[in-house]
Amino acid sequence: MDQGLGHTLLSNIENPSVFETAVILLEEMNKVRNTGRGTIKSVESFRDAHKNLTGLSRVSNHAVRNSVKTTDKLLDEFKLGDSVLTRLIDLATDLIDRYNANMPDNGDDDST
Repeated sequence: MDQGLGHTLLSNIENPSVFETAVILLEEMNKVRNTGRGTIKSVESFRDAHKNLTGLSRVSNHAVRNSVKTTDKLLDEFKLGDSVLTRLIDLATDLIDRYNANMPDNGDDDST
């Protein structure tokens, strides 16, 4: 997925409308990543609290272990999504930075 998006952005980034879309996409991906990371923290807290429920009975211990195992699998998927999203954000940021660095000077010289 990230390679396809990267190729699309890379081959069309010089188009001003594609550039603006890439900037908006980057902003939205950052929002999604921040929300996802908050979700990961919440699920980890749930899992840790759930682990403290052991010791009531053999049946409940078994149920808690299964629940924690399932929650860990869910966390693995969230973390994989975060990793992919981070790669996409890094790619988009790099493309936008390279585009900005190669933009011709528009005559506004703020150094004077």
